[in-house]
Amino acid sequence: MTLVNRLSAETSLYLKQHANNPVAWQPWDETSLQLARELDRPIFLSIGYSACHWCHVMEHESFENPRIAELLNQWFVSIKVDREERPDLDQIYMAAVVAMTDQGGWPMSVFLTPQGEPFYGGTYFPPTSRYGRPGFAEVLAAIHDAWETRREVVTEQAAQLTDTVRTHCTQSYEKSALGENLLDHAGRTLVRVCDRVHGGFGQAPKFPHAMDLRLALRLAHRFDTTETAEVAQIGLEAMARGGIHDHLGGGFARYATDERWLVPHFEKMLYDNALLLSAYVDGWQYFKTDFVRRTAQSIVDYVLREMQVPSHVLPGGFCAAQDADSEGEEGRYFVWSLSEIRQVLAGDPAGNTDSALFERAYGVTAEGNWEGRTILHLPMTLAALGREFGLSESAIDGKLATLRAKLFEHRSRRVAPARDEKLIVAWNGLMISALARAGAVLGDARALEAAQRAARAILDQAGRSSLGLPHSIQEGVPRQGAYLDDYGCFLEALVDLFLVDADPFWLTSAAPLIGKLFQEFHDEDQGGFYYVGRSAQPLISRSRDFQDNVTPSGNSTVANALLKYSRLTGDALAEERTYQTLAAASGLMSRSPMATAHSLAALDLWLGPTYECVYFPAAGTDTTSGLEGESDAVIQAMRDLYLPHVLFVKGHAGLVGTLAGGLVEGRLNPATEPSLYVCEKGTCQLPIVGETAIISRLKELARTLD
Repeated sequence: MTLVNRLSAETSLYLKQHANNPVAWQPWDETSLQLARELDRPIFLSIGYSACHWCHVMEHESFENPRIAELLNQWFVSIKVDREERPDLDQIYMAAVVAMTDQGGWPMSVFLTPQGEPFYGGTYFPPTSRYGRPGFAEVLAAIHDAWETRREVVTEQAAQLTDTVRTHCTQSYEKSALGENLLDHAGRTLVRVCDRVHGGFGQAPKFPHAMDLRLALRLAHRFDTTETAEVAQIGLEAMARGGIHDHLGGGFARYATDERWLVPHFEKMLYDNALLLSAYVDGWQYFKTDFVRRTAQSIVDYVLREMQVPSHVLPGGFCAAQDADSEGEEGRYFVWSLSEIRQVLAGDPAGNTDSALFERAYGVTAEGNWEGRTILHLPMTLAALGREFGLSESAIDGKLATLRAKLFEHRSRRVAPARDEKLIVAWNGLMISALARAGAVLGDARALEAAQRAARAILDQAGRSSLGLPHSIQEGVPRQGAYLDDYGCFLEALVDLFLVDADPFWLTSAAPLIGKLFQEFHDEDQGGFYYVGRSAQPLISRSRDFQDNVTPSGNSTVANALLKYSRLTGDALAEERTYQTLAAASGLMSRSPMATAHSLAALDLWLGPTYECVYFPAAGTDTTSGLEGESDAVIQAMRDLYLPHVLFVKGHAGLVGTLAGGLVEGRLNPATEPSLYVCEKGTCQLPIVGETAIISRLKELARTLD
């Protein structure tokens, strides 16, 4: 039987990139699975994503190779999956690869029985043996031989590996008491494993660990520990100075290939920039350093300029990723030669004072620092540059801003990396939360408006689609029903929007989604939630997701969302499910704090004391939603302070019936002075009256827990 490539009808950019391969790729659907069963062939499952550099390499070397394509088409049913569209498949089969090889990554290459059970796999395979890896053609021949001559061995191995995957994906952890000791242990772990020389954690390759940095700040606030705060400070500043940070266009690449953050893998992912934006906003509130604030603002600028879904497709929302490659080369868009820098800044290959300043500031040299070209980074402080060039720090800062703008304008004429324009709800939820807070804290109305537009666009799609809340939207069309992290991240985004603009629409929109979450995903036996809903297509395992990866785990996002929602609305079931979820994760939090940072953040909020602070401005003050309250000294003070244990709400009559009754009812009579009610689980203290007294109380809450 002659198979044909079926990917041309797919909407995923990653799948479309393989539509013209000589490999007869099939999408993951019942037709493809039935085909494998009818032909009695093993499945070759290849999982990747559009911005993955090594995915492109393997495509060029192997999937465009006529001989390898012939082997695949003759012996296998080859299925191509976009991991961003089908994280459930990625999660399950990555567990199999890790079980076999002790490592994972993309492209993921897995061989399955026609029933979908894995029996062999890995990540990138070169076409012929090198890098200590077997050649892909050799692997295909060996798999084919085993399938034809040792079928019983293969099926037995597949059954054993499938059992291992099921155990891994559904494992429960011995529970620990939900106490401050878990947080103390986490803080000590962060301090112990922190790289105090280069910032961050671990050795190359180095990932941002934004959730761990945010947790470090929460724990520094709780325990008043300088060492823990330094973990975040060193990491945030080191990454912002490194080549992982795009110093011209803003935003961060996915990870660095070295321990110094100099050489990135150049793709930019929406989720990284969302998590890092939240971390840098926290860092600005905690440390009050202008460099950290500017870094946060640069992420906002990048996302609003380059990552919004085209308005003709959707009225709001954010794209998944920007590729590492352009013009067939990794990083080409982002790196510079010395002569090019001088030509742009000085109009002369010999350079001038301006180009000399930029070269020193950003480490530009004739030999370069990566493949003969320079990745911009900041090896010197402004103070050191000022001493060398005889200028003040502010003068240096101003000059560098002008020079960066010139280079950015020049760079914008280059061929830009491709952008994957699918909207992933979980990642959009992370970005909505980040932009809402950044808009408030940085005073950037554009950020809040973009967050609001994105949330409304997703809610509109959820209301019109038979899928309900979608997982991804491509070309304006929902592609899959939502997974657990889609619900968790988006629900937390709705609550975070409410905490910024006090619009009850966000909380009322969250309520039916929470009902659906409980109906489809809740684990009645062990607590917490399954990653895939009850109505989804059954796979070889239904996993429970407690461990953070590059994004927070589904259960951790749900715990954070439900906790904040329950404290604001008084929803007792949401509060109970929060406790059950944290209890189910407690053993993992104890054993692996750096794999559970987002759950530990929820635990920190749950343990408290956590305060619902409802602020009623003086009579005559505008109480509509948005950032128009910037002139209000109380609101400005709240936004300037680091208050991880405060849920601050601007009270108004529209909140009656939405918030827990004790938070607003009976408190809406206009007063000549502003008042603040500090409440805990709906029980409120006597009001604090007057601007000065209110700000003083907020500052106390920013300093310590009491």
